[in-house]
Amino acid sequence: MVKLRQLCSGHIKDETGKVHKVKCAKPAALDEFLENWDKKLVIFAEFEESIADICRVLDKRQIQYVTLDGRQRDKQVWKRFQSETDIQVIVCQYRSASAGIDLYAADTMIFYEPTLSSQTFEQACDRIHRAGQKEKCSYILFETAGTVEVKIWDALMRHRDFNETEFRDYIQSFKKE
Repeated sequence: MVKLRQLCSGHIKDETGKVHKVKCAKPAALDEFLENWDKKLVIFAEFEESIADICRVLDKRQIQYVTLDGRQRDKQVWKRFQSETDIQVIVCQYRSASAGIDLYAADTMIFYEPTLSSQTFEQACDRIHRAGQKEKCSYILFETAGTVEVKIWDALMRHRDFNETEFRDYIQSFKKE
């Protein structure tokens, strides 16, 4: 399941840890979205390579950003996003940023790829939907058509985890064809 999810985001990590890139439309979709974007933005992703892809797009566009993915020493980097006007984007990994922080300086969130946990997804959504938020919140889901991501997002929208049973049902659907 992990490998299929990685492929949806344009990479796959082999048994030796080497990352192989595959064609993926997500970086181009993000680049297009950012073309005229001038507000603060939160982007959530699961995989380190996806975070790197997101950061490359932001660097190309010369957009100031911070990352919260567990690798930085400053675990309070989100406070800089909240308070510093020149930092436009925070790129978050679900494990590091889906709970316990406020990101209401933004009213829009992109989910570059889904998590498997409905609780984690809902907690991530709540980062911008907090006391102090003055605008209507918007959530944008990136989805690779015709893949396991479609089924994962479907489960999350029904407030369900995407678990082994859901995955087996997904695999069985191919055997019936």
